[in-house]
Amino acid sequence: MGRRWLVILVCVVAALAGSALYLERRVAIYQAVATVQLTVPNSTSGQPLLSLPNPGNAVSSNALTGRAARLLGANNPGVLASQVSGSFDVTTNLLSIAGSNRRPKSAQALANAFARAYVLSVQATAQGRIAKLNSTLVSLHHQITTLEKQTTGSGATSNLAAAAELPSFLQTYGTLTLQVETLQDSGPYAAVETSASLPSQPLGSSKR
Repeated sequence: MGRRWLVILVCVVAALAGSALYLERRVAIYQAVATVQLTVPNSTSGQPLLSLPNPGNAVSSNALTGRAARLLGANNPGVLASQVSGSFDVTTNLLSIAGSNRRPKSAQALANAFARAYVLSVQATAQGRIAKLNSTLVSLHHQITTLEKQTTGSGATSNLAAAAELPSFLQTYGTLTLQVETLQDSGPYAAVETSASLPSQPLGSSKR
């Protein structure tokens, strides 16, 4: 009986020793966090003038990962995507981007690169939106010019139809012009609030 307990005791001690050895030798992961402040303007009706996907989810998108990979000079965007995560505070419009890696400097570089990539992505979206609005304004201007000519042309029916349509076109033109001006005056739409600092301790550790 005593021998059986001795065997059990040896097994328990061996298991505890193995667990301690695993905890000691497991790969340490470091995490660094950068934050981005969004300042997307609203229209007069209170709607955002830029249509952006959920910032927290956008961090791991293919487009953003590719942009970050180029900033880092890396050719493995798929691997990079698995090492970052994002969370967005809708109250403060603050995006937090965490980079995780076995090397502290790599974790820091990941967080900062993805933060910069997100800022560039938002700015590119804004410029694309402005270009699209300006293109629409050019088309509207041509239509308004045509309608104005028709209101002074010959033919009572033509004049009445053009006069009835003109106010709607003018209102739309004014609304879109205001949107362009608001977007142009509201840049940069997103900016790095805090750059990631070099993590000093791995995840799960505590200072002693």
